[in-house]
Amino acid sequence: PVNWMDQIIKNFKLYYGRLQTWYRKECGKSTGLFGIIFYRLPRILARKAYRQVAAIANERFVDRVYNHQRFKNFQTTHQQRLGDHFYIIVMPNILHLLIPCLKLIPPQVNVFLILNGTAGWEENYLQKKFNGYPIFKLSVFPHSSLSHGSVLNLLLRSNEANFGIIDHDLFIFKPQIFDELNFSQDECVIGVFKLTNKKAQLRFPTTHFMFFNMKRIHHIMTTYKIDARQYKKIPRHLEDKLASIKIGNQNYLKEYLDYFDTFNLILAMAFYENLSARILELSPEDLFHVGATSRGTNSIFSTYIHIKFLELSESLSFRGKYANLLANFKDSKAVIEHIPGDLPALSFISQINQIVSRLQKTPAKHEASRG
Repeated sequence: PVNWMDQIIKNFKLYYGRLQTWYRKECGKSTGLFGIIFYRLPRILARKAYRQVAAIANERFVDRVYNHQRFKNFQTTHQQRLGDHFYIIVMPNILHLLIPCLKLIPPQVNVFLILNGTAGWEENYLQKKFNGYPIFKLSVFPHSSLSHGSVLNLLLRSNEANFGIIDHDLFIFKPQIFDELNFSQDECVIGVFKLTNKKAQLRFPTTHFMFFNMKRIHHIMTTYKIDARQYKKIPRHLEDKLASIKIGNQNYLKEYLDYFDTFNLILAMAFYENLSARILELSPEDLFHVGATSRGTNSIFSTYIHIKFLELSESLSFRGKYANLLANFKDSKAVIEHIPGDLPALSFISQINQIVSRLQKTPAKHEASRG
């Protein structure tokens, strides 16, 4: 009963915080409560409904018809850069995080930018600021994007050579990481963040940073007819096989989910085939992942993250473009007044402040242009 009540209180605080943040944002755009309820809220609900419909259309039609052949041609154009290369999927409203991420990546690492629903001005900025990077813009309906699983499927099916993916809000302070990406015979992926399924006694990395052994991954995908999407249910033809490694409807790979998250089913079947996943041994000083920054500002904590990164000197030009992320706050100091004063919150603020300060002091690993 105590745990049940604690969960209710926790959920209430979470949703209240989101409501509070949303209300602050809307107050800066409307003439008052009446305008928010009868003008802004209907527009937000309509936009949300549109995005849900657009997401379905993107997955079932636009991606297959427009993206696959275009991306194949894109890969051919940049054939000489393929092999041990990395992709970063660029979502809307994240350039202030992407730029410091890119500047920490060593110049010898070939990086491709995959634009997923970004605005025209964001594409133009990247083309100008980082004109040495190959950039591919996915075809999607306006103000929408492809799911992470669909984009990863496009990359997996279009690459024979080994490659990796990096989140836009992952900051790698130890460039030697890229020198450790050599597969042993039974390894299918290499990662830097570890999760554990205790019941099945399986350790596996997350897709925040993941390097793929494409020979092994293609074998798993073709043999079991699966891909990198999320699976709400276990395919029937795999139930017994997964059960033999203690994975099933009552124990998905991520124990805290009731479905297979992106790429998780491929990983599970790799474990069934006695393949392994290596997680690099790193210290907290080597890298930092912010997380959940492509969802906008849905809490006071995410608001603080965005504003703090927008305050980086090189990100000041984005403040006007990303005004919606500011939630009507003037600066990060104003946000702190609305953050709870408990220990986890204070620890969170300290951590973000330290990373931003470190990014300000860390020189770029390369010049913006690689051309």
